[in-house]
Amino acid sequence: MDDNLRIWRNFKLGNLVDLINLDTRQYDRSITHTYANTNYINKIKDDAGRTLMGIRQEAWLQRNLIKSVVLTGASSVVKSILHDNNSGNNIVIAGDTHVNWVSDLAWLDYSPYDSSRGPAPSKTTVSAANDTSKLVFTDSEWLHWSEGYYRAYFELNITPEQVGAQFFGMPTTKERNAGEISLAN
Repeated sequence: MDDNLRIWRNFKLGNLVDLINLDTRQYDRSITHTYANTNYINKIKDDAGRTLMGIRQEAWLQRNLIKSVVLTGASSVVKSILHDNNSGNNIVIAGDTHVNWVSDLAWLDYSPYDSSRGPAPSKTTVSAANDTSKLVFTDSEWLHWSEGYYRAYFELNITPEQVGAQFFGMPTTKERNAGEISLAN
């Protein structure tokens, strides 16, 4: 893919935050899962040449992540860079999970769970979600909160001392409504 079409980039907000925005959906994807091609995707999913971000984006991420405070998007590459460089004060914001959740970063492939790694607020996309959170996220000591009914967003308040998140949701986005409620605040 031509790098002129890339959306992965970083933003520096003074001395407070470095935000790294990844493209884990389109960049370097020759084919994506459309449900009609499930058998083919299952055959190629473990191909070493098939990555979530692509080699160029992964190298760019590594260069930027080592010196950063905050990032958006996550994968095993991100986890290994953070773990191998003993990087602290990281917040991972992920979308497109269709469930709202807040958890600590769990490095289970590398070491036992360590609650000192801190919480990672995540958000759902504006799409259909259901009671998936009740089925998927049970008995996880690193999970602080999850729910899958509301279409949600969150606001981050970032200061030099701390980062706080306030979660809000509404039962539908199909029509304008005043049904916004406070979630997990």
